[in-house]
Amino acid sequence: MEASFATVKNVIALNCFGGGCHSDGGNPFQMKADDTLYGSLTTHTTANCGPVINKTSPADSALVKVLKGDCGTPPDKITPRMPLGTCFDGDTDPESPCIQPATIAAIQAWIAKGAPQQ
Repeated sequence: MEASFATVKNVIALNCFGGGCHSDGGNPFQMKADDTLYGSLTTHTTANCGPVINKTSPADSALVKVLKGDCGTPPDKITPRMPLGTCFDGDTDPESPCIQPATIAAIQAWIAKGAPQQ
């Protein structure tokens, strides 16, 4: 898996946008896989998990945290593991709809490289 924005964009297009998730008007963080996506990822700070992209500490990026497991402060400031409703904390089944560890590692490596747009 390539550590690139193209990988991130593909994961978002296939797993996050549509189906009432990050395309839903009620969701505070829209993630349409278009020309606005990079700016959204690099400037948005989530309510529970911090900045979506944290270049100084890639593992603390909300994007990485929510793909690996629930994040936030219990009991009322929790953002569940994504993709919402299909992936749950502790799920390690390679057949599950969870984003696979190699893909998450590539996303984290992309952030560690400074999250370049190209």
